[in-house]
Amino acid sequence: MNFNAIPKQLTSVLNSCNITQLAKQCHFMQRMRNISPMQLVLAILNTLGTRTNINLADIHKNLCSQHDIGINYKPFHNKLKKPELTQLLRTLVEQAANEWLLELVHRVLPSEYPFKSIEAHDASSLKLHIGLTKEFPGRFTKTHPAAME
Repeated sequence: MNFNAIPKQLTSVLNSCNITQLAKQCHFMQRMRNISPMQLVLAILNTLGTRTNINLADIHKNLCSQHDIGINYKPFHNKLKKPELTQLLRTLVEQAANEWLLELVHRVLPSEYPFKSIEAHDASSLKLHIGLTKEFPGRFTKTHPAAME
């Protein structure tokens, strides 16, 4: 593992321009206020990464101390409860996974690998004809004796 590449990989996703642009795309931020999206994301990541039992007050305290922001709890909470924040964080995680994990997978796998994308399984079952019970036994034998997992 190349440890010199880790800071470059982190800053490729967690830089201020990228996070601000994603926040505007997700409609989390229309104009810059007291809390920038970069400060909020870093406070969330720092709090989640360094503590075991956390609550919103810990994130608020970390944000105020880390960035010297004097913000009341209510505006902070209003910012956190926006559904657009969930979309912003989801987009950041997807971007990080694409840049860090998929790049590594593409380097390790041969070029003639038959799959272009691999979807995560949601643990659902697809019911099949009962005659296929021997070939495709299902988890729920009473309701779906033959199933694709």
